[in-house]
Amino acid sequence: MVSLGANAHDLDFDFSVARSVASTFTAVASTLESQAASRASCESTASGQFRGYFSQLFTSNMASAQADRDEIASALRDVAQGAQDIAQAAREENERRRVAHEYVTKHDNWWEKTWDYLFGQEPPPRLEVNPAPTIHTSAPPPEPRETPAPGASGGPNMGVSSASPADLKSAAQGLASLDESVAGKPAQLERALEDFAAS
Repeated sequence: MVSLGANAHDLDFDFSVARSVASTFTAVASTLESQAASRASCESTASGQFRGYFSQLFTSNMASAQADRDEIASALRDVAQGAQDIAQAAREENERRRVAHEYVTKHDNWWEKTWDYLFGQEPPPRLEVNPAPTIHTSAPPPEPRETPAPGASGGPNMGVSSASPADLKSAAQGLASLDESVAGKPAQLERALEDFAAS
C-alpha cells in the first residue's frame, strides 16, 4: 500500500484558536477606533477656554496620540487578517491531502491495479501548493510628544497660557476613564497569541 505519511491526515491545526485570535484582535482594534469621538469630545472640553503655548502643545499631543491609536488599530487588524489567512491556508492544505488520500485509496486495490495495468492509470490530481502565508504589519515609530515639566513656562516668546481648571479636570477624568477601559487589552492580546502558538 502506498503511504502518504503525515499527509494522510489533516494538519494539526486548531481552527477555533485562529478564529479567537482574529476576533480578539479585531475587537481591540474596534475599541480603539470607537474611542476617537469620545477623546475628541474630551479635547474639545479642555480646549474651550485653553489659550497660549500649552494649549497648542495639548492639541499637538492629542493629534499624535490619535495617530498612534490609528496605527495600532491598523496593525491589530493586520494580525487578525493574518490569522484568518493562515487558517484558510490550512483548510486548503487539508483539502489537498483529502484529494491525494482519496486518489491513493481508490487505486490501491487489486481490481484498480489490474485495470490500471491493462488500460493505464488515470493521471494523479494536479494539486497547486500556494506559498505559506505571512503576516505583515507596519511598525512606525510613535508620534513625538512634548511633555514639559510641571511648572515649566512656555518661554518668553510663547505668551501666557490660560485655561478653565474645571474644563481641564473634566477632560482629564474622561481621558483617564478611556485609558482605563483599554488598560487590560495588551494582556488579552498576549494571551490570544500564546494560545495560538501553543496550539
